[in-house]
Amino acid sequence: MSAEEGLDWGFYNRIVEDMSAEANALAESLAAGPSIAHAITKRQLECEWNVSLDEALEMEARAQAHCMQTKDFVRAYEAFANKQKPVFQGN
Repeated sequence: MSAEEGLDWGFYNRIVEDMSAEANALAESLAAGPSIAHAITKRQLECEWNVSLDEALEMEARAQAHCMQTKDFVRAYEAFANKQKPVFQGN
């Protein structure tokens, strides 16, 4: 199967020429993002395999409440309101 065929079949989202450059760009994007929210999301995804929908929704609500108490959330909200890109600091 060619790369184009795999893309057409939905096996992946896009085709890239330089995998290393794409991987580095993704890593830089993740590193510049909200590290607390990323960590919580990773933990949530791991835990939610073994819980009911109601439990998962409760976990999500608690996680969002926690994230909303961080300084990074305030920075993101203010950046959004001012149509700017947020600069996260991991707190």
